Amino acid sequence: MNRITAPAFLVVSTLLFACTSCSSSAHRGQQSTPQLKTASLATSDLPFGWAVSPPSTVSSVTAPCSAITADATARLPARAEVDFQQSEYGPFLQEILASGPDPQVRDVWSAAQKAASSCSATPASGTDSTRLATTTFSSYGDASYALQLTALRSGVTYGGDVIVIRKGQVYVEVAVFGVGSVPASLVRQLVGTATHKAF
Repeated sequence: MNRITAPAFLVVSTLLFACTSCSSSAHRGQQSTPQLKTASLATSDLPFGWAVSPPSTVSSVTAPCSAITADATARLPARAEVDFQQSEYGPFLQEILASGPDPQVRDVWSAAQKAASSCSATPASGTDSTRLATTTFSSYGDASYALQLTALRSGVTYGGDVIVIRKGQVYVEVAVFGVGSVPASLVRQLVGTATHKAF
């Protein structure tokens, strides 16, 4: 999901550093959309103060890097998305779950791993800019990848992280960001909760 609204609302679907030796016991087969919705985060899973926010149809935050937008998972037959915010100015949380045949899931995963290099080579548009850089993060699922996000929108700087996880035929993407930055401890807590529920 990608978002910019006044007063400044940003949502990104972004991803992570690589880990191919992450722990996973049970194989996660192909899931249906209802199953993914059940596995998605709810306000009851989050710390106090978070509320649901509607998914954004604005794609200018992460464009032109399609590998890290919600469109990246559109090719998979099953998909669910949830979006939350703690206040009007953040932090913001977006979770996307998707599933499909193994080759398609792996294709989406491969595209996500190229996001940092492909997007960082894209010049900023006007005064707005988006920068992605691979970063280290805890390992999840069969493989996980993490990106650090920095975006400038209408004079406001947003920072955060995007974590992408693959387990079997399930792909999970968690983006946490806010004005300035988001504490690493909060990102770890939210990603940990998301993966525990999804897997």
